[in-house]
Amino acid sequence: ATSPALGGDIIRINSGPDEDDSSGFLTALGVPTFAVRPATATDANADAIKLHGTTLSRRLGLEGVLGNSNAFLLENALSATVCESILNICEEIGFGEYNAGKNNHGAMQIVIAKQIADALLSVIGPHVDLKGVIESNRELQDKDGDKET
Repeated sequence: ATSPALGGDIIRINSGPDEDDSSGFLTALGVPTFAVRPATATDANADAIKLHGTTLSRRLGLEGVLGNSNAFLLENALSATVCESILNICEEIGFGEYNAGKNNHGAMQIVIAKQIADALLSVIGPHVDLKGVIESNRELQDKDGDKET
């Protein structure tokens, strides 16, 4: 499958050292994992993401809903066309459920091209409160440290 929005051809990452290895890490985890083999037009796709997202994106807080001061929804980070194409390609290549112990979840991992990752970072990054993330991480580490003593 090919996704211009993600920057190229999408290929399944094998589950282990052998093509049919059913005991590998990815198989045990159960999450379908793919990678994007970058195409030559990746820079143009990345530029389109940056152009749309950096001018139209808007942070909507979810702090009260999730009880996490760093949680947020980023509206208009991607154009409707890009979102629709990503949703379609994920369904085409097998977005599905995996068992995460207690629950079944719908999930998929896709390793994307660096240019696309950089473009997404340029859109998402300005909305992230890095100081808040660092403080939350310290609080979690302190709580974990308290449990050990």
